[in-house]
Amino acid sequence: MRRRFPIFSIGRLYCTGNAEAAPQLSIDLIKIMDQRLSAIENRNAHLERFLDQEIKELKSVISDCQDDKDMQQMASEELSEATEGEKKFQFLLLKSLLPKDDADERDCILEVRAGTGGEEASLFAMDIFKMYEKYSVKKGWKYEVLETAESDLKGYKEAIASISGAGVYGKLKFESGIHRVQRVPVTEKGGRVHTSAVSVAILPQADQDRSTGQTIGIGYESQGLYYLTSSNSLIACSVTDSLDVIHKRLGHPSLSKLQKMVPSLSGLSTLDCESCQLGKHTRATFSRSTEGRSESIFSFLHSDILGPSRVSSPLGFRYFVSFIDDYFRCTWVFLMKDRSELFSIFKGFFAEIQNQFGVSIRTFHSDNALEYLSSQFQEFMSHHGIIHQKSCPYTSIKWCRRKKE
Repeated sequence: MRRRFPIFSIGRLYCTGNAEAAPQLSIDLIKIMDQRLSAIENRNAHLERFLDQEIKELKSVISDCQDDKDMQQMASEELSEATEGEKKFQFLLLKSLLPKDDADERDCILEVRAGTGGEEASLFAMDIFKMYEKYSVKKGWKYEVLETAESDLKGYKEAIASISGAGVYGKLKFESGIHRVQRVPVTEKGGRVHTSAVSVAILPQADQDRSTGQTIGIGYESQGLYYLTSSNSLIACSVTDSLDVIHKRLGHPSLSKLQKMVPSLSGLSTLDCESCQLGKHTRATFSRSTEGRSESIFSFLHSDILGPSRVSSPLGFRYFVSFIDDYFRCTWVFLMKDRSELFSIFKGFFAEIQNQFGVSIRTFHSDNALEYLSSQFQEFMSHHGIIHQKSCPYTSIKWCRRKKE
């Protein structure tokens, strides 16, 4: 059996002759409440007539005319119409119980965003967005697309529109929420059912100043920013906070941009903001004199150890050490199985330079790795008169040069 809403029993919630209630309610408010309750009672009485008379009579006709098929068909059709009328008056009755919203007569902003479902959700969001467009055209409303973000399949990840007309927000405000659909989309080749969801937001356009009631602009929100839809709106900014607070709230703009956003500050000559000054400071550069090359080969040598590598060589090498001549930037690379092999490799490289080029290393530059600071390494350099320069991390230009090479 079809389930119906219960009949509302409406009774007077107040009495104008009650001496205790009279001081609490004004005469105008009592008149408004009386008008609203009268309208609700009339609709409730109409709904009762549907339930008690038409629907019961039609059901009785259907049960009595078992042999007359034509009469049963006519009664069934009238019963369907009466049932639809019942639903209509139930909706009007519930709507009468809702409080009046001052924003019902305003225009609105429609925001549709794709949710769960990937590309199929973006296609569903596009269908929803176009559905509201066709509905607005049917109602004679002005529908203006403000912003769309398309997906790879030309669906809508996000779409925003402005809808203007008489009582638009009051008619569409209950559309806000999550809309879900299950279907086999055209993008599915295996016939599987996809579940897609989109979010719909209906927002009233707050186009008036609360204090003055004047229209200051019409806009919409997108990704945390507010955009004006009318270019000829007169935007006024009344400054009531301190200059420091305004400057911080607007995102620390420069003085010229701040004066454009807040015309009342046009006479300001300086803007003292410590955060802006510190944020624009840059690190002092090193002197270019340190970037010059050495005057002879092997007078200055750079070295660095890299590893361990995640993948070992076929012979088991996981580290390598590099020696770079500062004069002509020639690089020697030696493979190592362990970092402790550095000292023996350096002694062999030092002997090779002396025998092949007839020169000695004057200055040796490295970082503070423990292999370079071992006692054997330090005694060897002291014995051959090699100056060992060690760089602090992330400061030496020559150390950075060695890393790049």
